[in-house]
Amino acid sequence: VLPLSSSVLVSSLIFSLFVLDQHYDRLKNACCRQSRVFEDPNFPANDRSLYYSQSPPRVVEWKRPQFSTGCREDKTADKQDLVRAPSLFSASGISPHDLQQGSLGNCWFVAAASCLAKDPSIWKKVIPSPKEQEWPSPGGAPHCGIFRFRFWRFGRWVEVVIDDRLPTSGGELIFCRPGRKSDAFWCSLLEKAYANSFTNFSSQHYILTYCHAYSVTAVKSITLHSGLLSLFRTHKLRLVRLRNPWGSGEWKGAWSDGSEEWKKVSQRERKKMGVTVDDDGEFWMSWEDFCTHFTDLTLCRRVNTHFLSTHKTWNEESVFSAWKQNPDPLKDRSGGCPNNKATYLHNPQVEVNRKYRLHCAASKASSSTYINSRSVLLHTELQKGRYVILPTTFHSRQTGAFLLRVYTDRASHLRELNKDVPDPSCLCFIGPARVVTSITVHAASGLSVPGSSSDPSVYVTIHCEGQKVRSRTVKGRNPEFDLKAIFYRKQEKKAIVVQVWQSRWVRDTLLGSVSVPCPVGESNQTAVLRLQRKDVGSAGYIMVEKSSSSELTAL
Repeated sequence: VLPLSSSVLVSSLIFSLFVLDQHYDRLKNACCRQSRVFEDPNFPANDRSLYYSQSPPRVVEWKRPQFSTGCREDKTADKQDLVRAPSLFSASGISPHDLQQGSLGNCWFVAAASCLAKDPSIWKKVIPSPKEQEWPSPGGAPHCGIFRFRFWRFGRWVEVVIDDRLPTSGGELIFCRPGRKSDAFWCSLLEKAYANSFTNFSSQHYILTYCHAYSVTAVKSITLHSGLLSLFRTHKLRLVRLRNPWGSGEWKGAWSDGSEEWKKVSQRERKKMGVTVDDDGEFWMSWEDFCTHFTDLTLCRRVNTHFLSTHKTWNEESVFSAWKQNPDPLKDRSGGCPNNKATYLHNPQVEVNRKYRLHCAASKASSSTYINSRSVLLHTELQKGRYVILPTTFHSRQTGAFLLRVYTDRASHLRELNKDVPDPSCLCFIGPARVVTSITVHAASGLSVPGSSSDPSVYVTIHCEGQKVRSRTVKGRNPEFDLKAIFYRKQEKKAIVVQVWQSRWVRDTLLGSVSVPCPVGESNQTAVLRLQRKDVGSAGYIMVEKSSSSELTAL
């Protein structure tokens, strides 16, 4: 199995990159020594941090949730507190109800943050050391006004440091704000940190205005009873719980808050499900209505790579690379999709078990769909064999960096192929490769198996100048192998040997072998050859396809 995934993966030990080389501990210690609050010079409290080019439509004041009287004056923030006793988390801990969307059209971000709050294994990595960052209780030491958050960007955790100055208008936060019954500011600060990583708040506003995102907070299957024979007449119903990031505005149809349908569910079950009639933006609806009214669903698949786990685990390999232009065809890495037949193989090539780049198109084992998206996911099952992965853009001559991550149930030792042909040996008595040969063993027929009438388990091997390639094991006297190998040969007149073996418990048995001549100049030549064994005249037949060229980049 070889699934190709773009899912976010985290480990228990986190090593972070620091945006603009800002280190939280150093900056915080410096503020404490100098008795001052932190002001981020890279994200100033002015209009440039709100919009790219336009001016704010209203007067904006930058305020801190709590003005620290124990520190030197903060000239850019109003001295009045936003709240009397701010906190990073609410008294009961982090909750999806801690946040509601502001005037920025980033419902996708607020909905994702709401989901984040329900998963401690993730939010503890996004919001590190929350107790250390928390505002002090009344009468405690002054807060330095500095916070840090981490985001999973391009396969790495990136740490962003911010101050706690937030844009307000009329004494109210303009953007993401604490929920109606909460003074938890983690959501507002998280939004600012995300904006900081994109230069300003308006960078987040790239969702279509007529779309709106909701977070799915639960999926539940309940049993409904009906009629006098309710113990026997039951049926299952799937319900979906969603949350509007605005913090209000809910579904009014079946299974909405206070709807007649809830009378079919016991009070105990409703309490267990957390059903309320508050206009808090969270509501239930049936699976059928969910499918009717929503057009897109985004899933974040987390892949388990822990060694000690009771669940299915995967091996992860990753490669950072880029599509780059170069006038030299052997160095160009911007070939485009397979429609560009002349340049397609110019793309970066990542191998699972090869050494040199592919120069001749091979059969496609699997492919994802081209889509205008920041990430592409392919889940596929592959037979044991030799594979090359080609990450491509749709059009040729396009450039950009990419991250490829591959998850397999066995170690794959992924790496990018940069060499086109073998390097010449430094030993003078070992000459360079002179010929490249491609040989494919398609199938065998009429295999003779001594002392057995049942179908044998067999495999084929190809031998060339000390190298060997083996196929998967298949069953039958007329097996199909489809084993392909490419050899860079120093002795062009020496034949390649193909052997067919019977797989056995103690010791494998050679069923037959044949020498395959591969003269230079052959191209896709097919031949049926007789297998030889000492004790019989004919051990069966194999069908091979072969090509050889003195141009080492021809295959």
